[in-house]
Amino acid sequence: MSDTLKFAVRVAWIAALVAVLPGCLLVAVGAGAGAAAAGTAYVMGDLEATLEATPTQIVSATRGALADMDIAMISAASTDLDGEVRARTATDEKVTIKVRSQTRRLSDVSIRVGTFGDETFSRRILEEIRGNLPEQPAKQPD
Repeated sequence: MSDTLKFAVRVAWIAALVAVLPGCLLVAVGAGAGAAAAGTAYVMGDLEATLEATPTQIVSATRGALADMDIAMISAASTDLDGEVRARTATDEKVTIKVRSQTRRLSDVSIRVGTFGDETFSRRILEEIRGNLPEQPAKQPD
């Protein structure tokens, strides 16, 4: 699915929610939309983020993160364009991390825990992945 189509689906989904949600929940939806602009969003059970790394680096960092968290890795594969890691928690919940290259230095990451998602646990996994990524060299002024 193209990025443009994914964005259109998300906008349509949020518009549908706005039409049916009462006032208090409307504020929560607005807050979620703001998080998307910041680079991380929790949408329909998936935690989505953009990281400054290649898919191969992210999959490698994910292996380390899962090991640090004692989560059993089932499979892991990556190329320069994309990657995917599948794992299971101690309670046999499925964990899927998908990576897609956006540019040579940026990649989109999607994390889903269980069937319907678990935002708190997904965010813990993302922070562990970030902590296992190689240090980025300091940018030189132009």
